[in-house]
Amino acid sequence: MTKPLFTILQAAVQPDPYPYYSELRQGPLLPFDTGSGCYLASRADVVTEVLQHPAARVRPVGQPVPAALHGHRCGEVFAALLRMTDGPRQQQLKAILQRQLATIAPAQLTGLCQAVLHEAMGAMLPDATQINQLIYQLPVRVMAQLLGMQPAAAHLAATAIADFVRCLPAQADAADISAADAAALKLQELIQNCLQDAGSWSAALSDEFGTAAVQIAAANLLGLLSQSYEATAGLIANSLIGCYRQPELAPKDQLQALSFVREVSRFDPPVQNTRRFLAQDAVIAGEHLPAGSTILLLLAAAGRDPLLWSAPEQFRPYDRFCFSEGKTDLSFSLGAHQCPGRQLAEQIAATALLVVWPQLRALSQGAELRWIYQPSMNGRLAQFQLSKGAQ
Repeated sequence: MTKPLFTILQAAVQPDPYPYYSELRQGPLLPFDTGSGCYLASRADVVTEVLQHPAARVRPVGQPVPAALHGHRCGEVFAALLRMTDGPRQQQLKAILQRQLATIAPAQLTGLCQAVLHEAMGAMLPDATQINQLIYQLPVRVMAQLLGMQPAAAHLAATAIADFVRCLPAQADAADISAADAAALKLQELIQNCLQDAGSWSAALSDEFGTAAVQIAAANLLGLLSQSYEATAGLIANSLIGCYRQPELAPKDQLQALSFVREVSRFDPPVQNTRRFLAQDAVIAGEHLPAGSTILLLLAAAGRDPLLWSAPEQFRPYDRFCFSEGKTDLSFSLGAHQCPGRQLAEQIAATALLVVWPQLRALSQGAELRWIYQPSMNGRLAQFQLSKGAQ
């Protein structure tokens, strides 16, 4: 295999990591990467096996919370997140969360998206900086209003969540954790206001969780906001890049936009990888792995696996019918930790794409539109730029 000029933990932010992923898929099923200390799973069948394996956990055994977050408010939130825990209780509460998310009417979600978009865009043609800000704030503002916040509070939540997520990367320092603690306090106050409104969606979820799990419900409401901040924003940004690269494929209506973002989540997903930690010895893909092993699941590599997809290197948003044939990409995970908000994320991204793409296209007329990816080990989160003098 050709040695890349970047490590596996730098792949997500490269202009084009996909040739590297392709080479990995053609190699051993679970090679060990000394730089990251992880076994690498790149083929769709191996990634699926790991995601469904009972020994594979989302956190290392004995470390439910990163050591740096112990004793901090953001660490308390982290410990209660269903996506960071395993076991029967997690599955029981997650099923409730999924059921409650399913009660959100598509028309209500689309209406909220459009209202936030039109308010933010206004009558003026925005610049690239404003579009970047809108992409990252929109999902949080929409989700916050669904939780029961008023527009002004939702706007505050979208600002605070940017500080909260600073504690999540492994390299978070003391300043990041301090900012996350302050943001967690603000967000918890906003969420408590929602919980006190008996008619809100948040209160309905809390009632379903029961009195013994009120704090868990509150933490996972905050978790919904944090997940939407980067993952959904990344899906919007990568969809806009798809339109820029192939403008003839740009969607013309909501149904086409949904197909477009679903293909983006396979072809160029915002979440490129995730980890699983073995709680006990296990045999995976024929390999005997010891307890304590870490497996890096290359979701983006699996999304272009020719053993699962036909012509996977082609971006085909309107004639790839695999989604209706029982196949799905793995960018929203699978099994016990499959993202419960996938349909909401796709709908928000589709609505945003229809509104933002014409504006971004207009901005790029006669100017060079570029993008860079924010530093991240697992996220492909684009920020747009225009050539000098274009704005």
